[in-house]
Amino acid sequence: MEMLDFFKCDEDFNNYLYVITGFSYSFRVTSSRQTEKGEEYGVFYQVKPETKDDGFFDWYHFKMPERQYFRTKTEAVLRFTMQWLQWHRSKGLNFFK
Repeated sequence: MEMLDFFKCDEDFNNYLYVITGFSYSFRVTSSRQTEKGEEYGVFYQVKPETKDDGFFDWYHFKMPERQYFRTKTEAVLRFTMQWLQWHRSKGLNFFK
């Protein structure tokens, strides 16, 4: 098992994100992404809210419009979580005591 492949199914990802954020998310799959070097083709994953969340996704989309599509679901979730924690702290909230 690779380090970035420790979730067994999409439900594991959703449960993980729900525990962290309190909202349900799912994956959007696309065949291209825009990078600083131009358009890249392949299979890329983006984490998107299933319903409106507490404003985080709007912030994330505005802050990183070209850095939301990743080669693995796990990388997408880890980057999403890292940004969620940064956003949470920027609001003066501390997730980890």
